[in-house]
Amino acid sequence: MKSECEYISSLFEVTSSSNSLVSLSRDSLEGLSASAQAIDTELTELLSGTPAEYAELIYNTCISVSSTSPTAPLRFEVVSNALGALNSMQVTVVGLMDKILQIEGVGNVYRTVEGTNRRLKEVVKLLEDIHCTALLGAEELVGTHRRGELLFQYN
Repeated sequence: MKSECEYISSLFEVTSSSNSLVSLSRDSLEGLSASAQAIDTELTELLSGTPAEYAELIYNTCISVSSTSPTAPLRFEVVSNALGALNSMQVTVVGLMDKILQIEGVGNVYRTVEGTNRRLKEVVKLLEDIHCTALLGAEELVGTHRRGELLFQYN
C-alpha cells in the first residue's frame, strides 16, 4: 500500500508523463501505440490491483483513517485529485484512440487502447460514486459504505 503522499505524488507523475508521451510522437502508429502502452502500464501501476481495490484505497484515504466516526472530517481533495488525474489520462487516451482510428481503423492497436479506456472508465465510475456520495457529507458516505452500497463494493 502506498502512503498518502506517495499516492498523491503518483497521480501528478502519471498525468504529466502521459501528456508528454503523446506530444513526442503524434502521427506514427508505432508511436501512438507506444504512448498508449505507456499509459496502460502507468494505469496498472497506479491501480496496483483491481479498480475496486483502488476505489477502496481512495475511500479509506478520503475519510479520516484514524476515526470511523460518521462525523469524521472528509479529505475531499483526495477523491478530487484522483478523479482529475484519471480524467486527464482518459482525455489523452481518447485522443490516441481518435488518431489510431484515422491511421489504422479498428485494428489491434485500437482494440488495445480501447481496453485501456474501458479500465479508465470503470475506475472513474467508482470514484465518481464516492465523490457524489461524499457531497452529501461524511455521515452519508460512511453510512453508505457500512451498508455496502458504494459501487466498488459490488464488484
